[in-house]
Order: sequence, then C-alpha cells, then structure tokens
Amino acid sequence: MGACGLLAGKQVPWLGQLAAAGLALLMLLGAGVRIRIKDSFLKTLPALGYMALNTYLCVAAFHS
Repeated sequence: MGACGLLAGKQVPWLGQLAAAGLALLMLLGAGVRIRIKDSFLKTLPALGYMALNTYLCVAAFHS
C-alpha cells in the first residue's frame, strides 16, 4: 500500500507525502526492533537507509 501511495503521489502530492511518512515510520520501528534484538549495525543499516529515503521523499519530493 505504501508503494502504491508513493506512485499515486505523482498525481496527488499530499497522498505521496502521507505514504512516505508512513513508510518512514515503519522503517523507524523496524530499525528499533533490530536494535532491540541486538542485531549488528550492518543488519540494521537497510532499515535506517529506507527510513532516510522516505523521510527525504516526505519532506522534499512531494513538497508543494
């Protein structure tokens, strides 16, 4: 659903911004779980990277 929301954001910017914010929150929580179960930094890095990407999309790409 998040990916569909990002694609729909090309036509409806607020929807893309909402989807990006939701995905960023999801990745933040995912990184938190990785940290809590004491995974290595390399295993946590993808969640942090996707969180940063979606935060950027939320703030800059769909900003109208």
